[in-house]
Amino acid sequence: MHCGYVIGNANFDKILKRKLFFIENNFSSRSALKSFENCLLPNKKTTKIQLTRAHTNSNLFFLSFRGKCLRKCIFCYPPRNDIPFERISLNSLDKKLEEAAPDNNCKLILFANEPLLHPQINEILEIASQYFKQITTFGSAEMLSKKSFVTSLKKTNLTQVEIPVYSTVPKVHDLITGSEGHFKKTIKTIKNLKETKIEIFCHSIHLSLNSFHLLKDEKFITQKLKLPYAIIPLKAWKIQNRFQKLNPSKKEFLALTGIRSLVGFPLCLIENVQKKILLNNDALSDVIKIYLITYRAHENFERRGECQDCTLKDRCLGFPA
Repeated sequence: MHCGYVIGNANFDKILKRKLFFIENNFSSRSALKSFENCLLPNKKTTKIQLTRAHTNSNLFFLSFRGKCLRKCIFCYPPRNDIPFERISLNSLDKKLEEAAPDNNCKLILFANEPLLHPQINEILEIASQYFKQITTFGSAEMLSKKSFVTSLKKTNLTQVEIPVYSTVPKVHDLITGSEGHFKKTIKTIKNLKETKIEIFCHSIHLSLNSFHLLKDEKFITQKLKLPYAIIPLKAWKIQNRFQKLNPSKKEFLALTGIRSLVGFPLCLIENVQKKILLNNDALSDVIKIYLITYRAHENFERRGECQDCTLKDRCLGFPA
């Protein structure tokens, strides 16, 4: 099973049948996708936790809540650090999760700016571990670089953490995250998770700032750290607005010849630099799979002149318009 280009405004089911992007128990309709997008982007006036199922009969659930972000990533809008996490009724959460996943054969993804910042995160994870066989979340180096905190999470049966590594050049990674010393904390986080035996997935976003380091980054993460790694594109709507200068040029993209970890880009571009067009499915966590589907599903794509004679056109959506 492999992952190729992501889903856009083409027919959703048709794209799934072509297997451009595989994800276990995927969305079955646009309405299901919309429901999930509402889960990811809850009403700005609420901070309450929301539980959403990917679609009817799916074993994949999403627990989302709004809250603070500890980083000031250069490719993102200024973080809202004035949003407080709201304490929840743990008994109500227990009941809701038991009703949603009674057979202990489901998977749960935690979504928030920083899920691990929630003041009841250990209690939330302890309850969730009773009903879900796998729990995945984005990881914050600010939180996970503390060994005692990671140890407490292991006791709650957190199974997977997605870690961003935007460059193995410390100054570049720190510049991208807007946080001095963040790379050092990220390496400490990876060490802590490995020692605690929590599964780790790593990813980067292809930016003009890190483009010439990505081959080195891939080698360090996949060969030295021996971790799964994926390089994903910057969101198209960001390129079209405030972040155009961060988008790599075609020349910078073609300089990646020999790389192995690209996913979510037009297939013709990947073919020019990557031996295998489709990245192995096991290189991606459920978090990144969902990210690729949902955050690019609503974007428009276009066929350019060079697309007409391309042998990959039947398996590719084209370029973000």
